[in-house]
Parts: sequence; C-alpha cells; structure tokens
Amino acid sequence: MESKRKKILWIILIFAVLLLFLLLFLWVLRKSRPTAVLPPAIPTPTVYIPPPGQYSISVTPDNLLQIKFSAIGTTVSATSVRLVYKFSGTPALTVEDQNPNKDGIQLQPNLDLIQKNWSYLINSADIYPDLDDPDSKLLIIALSAAVLSPEGYTPQKEEILATARLTISDPSAKPRFKFDPEHTKLFEKKSAAELPLTLQD
Repeated sequence: MESKRKKILWIILIFAVLLLFLLLFLWVLRKSRPTAVLPPAIPTPTVYIPPPGQYSISVTPDNLLQIKFSAIGTTVSATSVRLVYKFSGTPALTVEDQNPNKDGIQLQPNLDLIQKNWSYLINSADIYPDLDDPDSKLLIIALSAAVLSPEGYTPQKEEILATARLTISDPSAKPRFKFDPEHTKLFEKKSAAELPLTLQD
C-alpha cells in the first residue's frame, strides 16, 4: 500500500515537472518572437487660416468717396484695391485729380499711413472700354500700397486707405462703384497670405 502511494506521488511530481517545462518552453518561445514594429505616426498637417479682413466704401455728404479697410490686430504688409463704375454715354460721376503734379488722376492717399511707412505704388482713376460690353465703359479706381517697415503694420481701428473727390452730374442715376474682388486684396505679414475679405460697396 505504501509502495503504491509513492508511485502515485512520483507520477504527480513527474507530471508537474513536465507541465512546468512546457510552460517555460512556451514562455521562452513567446519572448523569442520578433515584436511587430509599428510605423511612425504621421502628424496631421495643420492648415493655417489667416484672420478675416474687410474693405468698404462710403460717400460723405460732400461727395468724398472713402475707401476703408479693417484688419484690427492683424499685421499686414500690402494691399491692392480696384473699384469699378460701369456707364454708357456720359458718366454720371467723375473723379477729381488730387495731385496735379503727377500725370493722370490721383486720389488723396492717407497721409497718416504714409507717415507710418506706407508707400502708394499705384494711385489712379482712368476710363477704359468694357471688353464684355462694347456699349459701355468702365471708370476704374486702382490702388496698390505696401508697408515698408520690416515689422509690417498692425491696425488698431478701421483705416482710410484713400479718398476720392467725386463730381456727380446726375444724382438721379445713383452712380456707384463696386469692388472688383479679383483685384482687391489684403496681405498678412506673417504668412504672406491673402486675408479672406468681406467687401461692402
């Protein structure tokens, strides 16, 4: 009886040892497998969206056309503006020259901006044929200005870019200028990107 009990204990011991070796073998096998290397995460590109700006025009009671822009808190480097008045026959309005010392019709630039290192590269008001409508003509005001300071210019309020003095011969015709969005731009200094503009004409 004692001998039979010993045999059973030996069988249990041998089984336990075999089980232990099996578990050890499986553990070593698992450790020896190559670990899958995950590819590096690709960072999601960030799209920079410049802050919005605005251009507007207004006519004072004494027929001064003020061309204004707003980009409060945004550092700008340059701008361009084109205003178009379409007419047929005799124009109901004309633009008076503000600088007889230069060729062509000039608007009055903002002297305060000039003192803050703005340079007006284009300043004109001219009549052109309308290529899309042979019976009409276009009175086009064109402005282009750049900030010469390396740090750019950060407006803190709405600014007047330039002023045109109008002579309105036929008020009943309600003549008006409209912005040309393809040629009206305001550029941010940091990114050199165009600001998305709201145009109010």
